[in-house]
Amino acid sequence: MKSGVLAALLLLPAALVAQNAELHVMPIRGNVFMVVGGESNVTVSAGVDGVLVVDAGTAAMADKTLAVINEIDRATAEPGRLTTCVGPACYQPGSLGPFTPFGWAGPSYNAVIASPRPPKPIRWILQTTADPEHTGGTAKLALAGKTYNGGEAGRLVGDVTPATVVIIPEYKEPDPAIYERGLKLFTVHVRRGDPAVQDQKLNSHSKLNCILASIQATQAGADEGLMLDPHGFVATCNSTHFFIVRKGEVWTSSGKYCLGGITRGIVIELCRDNGIPVFEKDFSLTDVHGADEAFVTGTFAGVVPVREVDGRKVTEGRGPMAERLQQLYLERVERDVTEQQRP
Repeated sequence: MKSGVLAALLLLPAALVAQNAELHVMPIRGNVFMVVGGESNVTVSAGVDGVLVVDAGTAAMADKTLAVINEIDRATAEPGRLTTCVGPACYQPGSLGPFTPFGWAGPSYNAVIASPRPPKPIRWILQTTADPEHTGGTAKLALAGKTYNGGEAGRLVGDVTPATVVIIPEYKEPDPAIYERGLKLFTVHVRRGDPAVQDQKLNSHSKLNCILASIQATQAGADEGLMLDPHGFVATCNSTHFFIVRKGEVWTSSGKYCLGGITRGIVIELCRDNGIPVFEKDFSLTDVHGADEAFVTGTFAGVVPVREVDGRKVTEGRGPMAERLQQLYLERVERDVTEQQRP
């Protein structure tokens, strides 16, 4: 944590403390804080580009929450640099450049940079639930913030608009039956592009190809879309990674046209650690349609079997390799959780 940040937060102005007696600031790490009270918790991250807020608290506490956020922002701001140099040619000791961006300094300049800095705007509000205790203050906090737009967005809605509100899905658990029943996949016409179009290894906000793949798969009555790379080899699914099993070997794509998935990497590691032949390679739909088993991996559900691809039955449900990897993956997760809980 920056030196003096905690002290600054502990010495908030008396008027502010009185006004926000129901709210308490809990330092978490670095410039991340938890505003506790008023029937909800609000997480605040104050950075150089602005403030990110997770949940907005209740509507009744919106004004007080905003005041505390602004005070956190001020307390975490880097102080201005003071100089005793006066005149048009003030240089920092040992530097060939001017001490200030204007090339000069003086008492008036020091007075400006030593003054309390205005709070940086709230740029983003992340909503993790629809409960009013967590969303009631969204409108007021968003109007107090700013989003800096450019390009077409700037022309359509203006260069500066209220803070961006991002809706995050609530925590959910997968249907337990899916681990035995498996999924149905459909090979979509939408391809995974090459890096000149969109680097598929980047988890960017531009996911139009995956959205179109999901829509097409849904229209075909499938659970997930199987996507090919520009050369016609199997790449990945629209939201999960794809594996097949042939003669005791586990195959997955070369990785050139998919994200470097964490669960994908763990499954590959588990195969290698447990004597299961595993290969990252190019393979075609012919290999998929003739596979002994298939399964997908992802953060949400871990390892899930695939029972059907393009109307062709792969297995009746969960195959022996998918079942083994599911168990190895669960053991790995439990071990990691236990290690994290150790003092």
